[in-house]
Amino acid sequence: MIKNDYNTYSSNEFISVITEQKSVITEQKKQIDNLKHQVSIFQKMVFGSKQEQHKAIENPEQTIIEFTEKVDLDLPQDIEEQKNSFHRKKTNTKRTDYSKLDIPADLERIVTVIEPLDKTDDMVKIGEEVTELLAITPQKFFVKKIIRPKYAKANKEGIVIAELPSRPLQGGIVDVSLLTMLLLDKYVDHMPLYRQQKKYERLGVKLSESTLGNWVAESIKLFRISAC
Repeated sequence: MIKNDYNTYSSNEFISVITEQKSVITEQKKQIDNLKHQVSIFQKMVFGSKQEQHKAIENPEQTIIEFTEKVDLDLPQDIEEQKNSFHRKKTNTKRTDYSKLDIPADLERIVTVIEPLDKTDDMVKIGEEVTELLAITPQKFFVKKIIRPKYAKANKEGIVIAELPSRPLQGGIVDVSLLTMLLLDKYVDHMPLYRQQKKYERLGVKLSESTLGNWVAESIKLFRISAC
């Protein structure tokens, strides 16, 4: 306990108090430096200019965490949206519909037929469900076409159809190959989304920057969920 009258301290007590206060000051300085560092990063994220490669602010006491930046920070409209968020609150959160995308009809279709696990020898094929996913190789886009024949059971006891394979974005029409390329181009090759959009347009598919941003954001959510 620190006394109010310093004249009552012995030499050893005085040295002990000075040592204790020095330790407190050192710890407070570390906290202040850390807070300044966080404020600097926040200001750069919100008000920084668009960069093709973001240079991280180094802090030897802070652990590096992957995917901490806003995924589509390189979109001008998103930077403006962040500035406006200080003055208004988001009211309605609409569920993103990933299925609204016109896939070019001239793209190559690679067809996969998935038959039900049930035996269908005594059944009548009454149709099929067709699901198309936009996929990509490093050189070209193509479409994975999944066909699932539907069978009617005898005596009208129901319909049999195979289960649709799981997808990273349920309800979406994007294949895991394209999501993988998006993440690699952005976080490994430091290619902003607007440049990726131009690259894909040269390959024959026009995708909006906001769509690419949503795909990247949802992919990162999956990484966070799997890490928990």
